[in-house]
Amino acid sequence: MNKSKTESKKSYPLIFWLILVLIPVLVILLLEIVLRLVDYGSELDLVTETTIQGTSYYKINESVAKRYFSGSEQVIPEARNDLFLKEKTERTYRVFCMGGSSTAGWPFLYNATFPSLFKDRLQLDFPDKNIEVINFGISAVNSFSVLDLIGDLKNYQPDLFVIYMGHNEFYGALGVASTRKIGNSRSIIKLYLNLQKIRLVRFIRNIIRSLKQQLADKQQQGESRTLMQQMIGNKYIRYHDSEYRTAMSHFRQNLGEIIQTLNDANTPVLVGTTVSNLSDFKPFKSLYSETFSDTSSWNEFFAQGKQAEDMADYETALYFYEQAAELDTMPAKVYFHSGRCYESLGDFKKARAHYRRARDFDALRFRTSSEFNEIIKQECARRSVPCVNVEEYFEQQSPNGLIGNELILEHLHPNVIGYLRIAEAFYNKLRSSHLRNEAGKEWLSDVEWLSRAHITDLELEIANIRIQQLTSRYPFEKKVALREPDENAGYEAYLQKIAGRVLNENMPFNDACYALAEYLIDNGRPERAETYYQALIKIRPMNYYPYLYLGNVLFAQEKIVEAEEAYRHSLKRSRHLPFAYAKLGLIYLSDNRPERAVEILKQAIEISSNTNQLKAADKANMYYLLGTAYAQTSRFNEALETTRRGIQMYPSDQRLRVLKQKIEMAIRMGR
Repeated sequence: MNKSKTESKKSYPLIFWLILVLIPVLVILLLEIVLRLVDYGSELDLVTETTIQGTSYYKINESVAKRYFSGSEQVIPEARNDLFLKEKTERTYRVFCMGGSSTAGWPFLYNATFPSLFKDRLQLDFPDKNIEVINFGISAVNSFSVLDLIGDLKNYQPDLFVIYMGHNEFYGALGVASTRKIGNSRSIIKLYLNLQKIRLVRFIRNIIRSLKQQLADKQQQGESRTLMQQMIGNKYIRYHDSEYRTAMSHFRQNLGEIIQTLNDANTPVLVGTTVSNLSDFKPFKSLYSETFSDTSSWNEFFAQGKQAEDMADYETALYFYEQAAELDTMPAKVYFHSGRCYESLGDFKKARAHYRRARDFDALRFRTSSEFNEIIKQECARRSVPCVNVEEYFEQQSPNGLIGNELILEHLHPNVIGYLRIAEAFYNKLRSSHLRNEAGKEWLSDVEWLSRAHITDLELEIANIRIQQLTSRYPFEKKVALREPDENAGYEAYLQKIAGRVLNENMPFNDACYALAEYLIDNGRPERAETYYQALIKIRPMNYYPYLYLGNVLFAQEKIVEAEEAYRHSLKRSRHLPFAYAKLGLIYLSDNRPERAVEILKQAIEISSNTNQLKAADKANMYYLLGTAYAQTSRFNEALETTRRGIQMYPSDQRLRVLKQKIEMAIRMGR
């Protein structure tokens, strides 16, 4: 009996327990390896690889924002699809721009964004450099996302980081008041982001996301919300309440870690303060203090102040507003209206202070408060990196130092000139901090700068539709329009149609540009068409197609020098363009350079014989041009042989026959 009990209590060897523990670990590792081998979960990777005309590039993964969203949203913002060289060259200067929707350039798509304008300025001063300014701005993300992305991006050989963030710390993904929060613990949020790098975690997350999406589809059927509406969790946050302080703490720690990470990697960084509309945008929401109860007295003082303000009795209005503020300092609207009064009285310093306070106390926190900008200044100073005081720069560029509709579209997104000012502020700081000894143009007018931007009517109209869609819904009270209609009614109607197709039918932006350029050419406005081709060149400078079309429209306007340059650029990007060679040959003939024309046209014919790109008439024309070029260089036998071959291949071409007769006559006459 005792022996039996002893046997039942027999202990297992240590190896047994090790195997018991290792089996699930090995299973997890095996699953992770399999998922990586089949490339599962790559939709959350930061970049993908692509090849254009034999050159390898990294391309921003447009779906990378899914890292920060649960999948049940109606709208998940996409990153831009910017490209940068996989093998960085010595002459490449690479800049990564980080932040939220303002960095992305919302509501603009491409050339009106501040990273694009920043690149224009750099390229002007350093024409021999390959300037890469890569826009990693993503709408509705905050400092947690930027910290996560920078952890990866520092390994892609950047020369500079440009950071403009802060507006999304409350409602942005993972923010303290966002519908996409996962708690208020910074450690847990960072752990969650790090776990996203494990493919097995992505697999489990996608299963949960799929289930949530099915539930969301049922709940949201027939409902349409903007991304801004979608992100609001806890709607209202009082100044300095617990969530406000948590957001401030997270922002300070995240920004500090971002700067330290880049300092440790010896990568320069510029961090900008954020800017918002102060004088022309009243607070979204005013709240009383939680413990305040005498709201009737407060409302009475405020109403009396508003009545006096409406009657332009600003001194009396200020008296009543001050009385209201003495009862309760929390409601933001009292500061906004006080700012209006001080502005009307010409006391712009006090007006600015009250407008700032109105923004800071706005309980619907889509605009960065003053304290967040102070954190940016403090963390930059603490870690010895340049701070770009964008807000101060906007004040310097605004009437009476009051930032309003002159530079901002609604509450915080700049207009074209506003984005130009952000680019200018960062560029000026770059020149004074990191490029002090480099040559360059010290000052550039807005007209000169924007002439290089190639901002199309299409980009402006798309932005116009987007801003009107946003401001026609909660929490806005007034719809904003961005542009005036074109004076040509037919073009305006077609422009609106094409812009609608880009937004609603996923028409590619480049196809839309080509369609509008063709419309303008067909309707006798080729000079306006040029902008569309130039815009596409700026967006994708490695593509030959827009250069080819630009050359055609320039040639048609007899802008021969510019056309030659465009055709040459197209051939640098692809050596297999017989049409471009033929056009260059024609240019050389018309410019009395027949020897050069012979060389180019021979290439055109050689390439055209191996392609179906051209019609028979176009190929016949190449033989005609080459025969003419030979004749102009007095190489009549070669000219005759060329025309004979052309006629043999295209017997119906009368120009070749006439040219052949002229050459034969020249030979008989001994010329």
